[in-house]
Amino acid sequence: PMCPTELPGERWSQLTIDVCGPFPTGEYVVVVTDYYSRWSEAKILKTVTSANILKWLNEVFAQHGYPHVLKSDNASYFTSEEFKSTLNSWRIQLRTVTEYWHQANGQVEKFNE
Repeated sequence: PMCPTELPGERWSQLTIDVCGPFPTGEYVVVVTDYYSRWSEAKILKTVTSANILKWLNEVFAQHGYPHVLKSDNASYFTSEEFKSTLNSWRIQLRTVTEYWHQANGQVEKFNE
């Protein structure tokens, strides 16, 4: 059965991340959204790699602080050893959603529309 994500008790403690694209320009957009406030940060990327996403996340977290949880789909750039180990070093728990069920990551998917 479907279970909605429980609203966290504070801002920036649980985030969701997704990548949109490619767009006609060949570029992609990576988006991170806070479950509590629904605040989103986005960045245009020419190439989508774990390293590029982590570099951008480091900038975002320097501004807003580190979350406790980051929820993503099962794309290779989110499930790579580099991505997982970096999040682990930042003490961020990575939660991946059920494959082929993008609604499970609905907060960021809604932003991407």
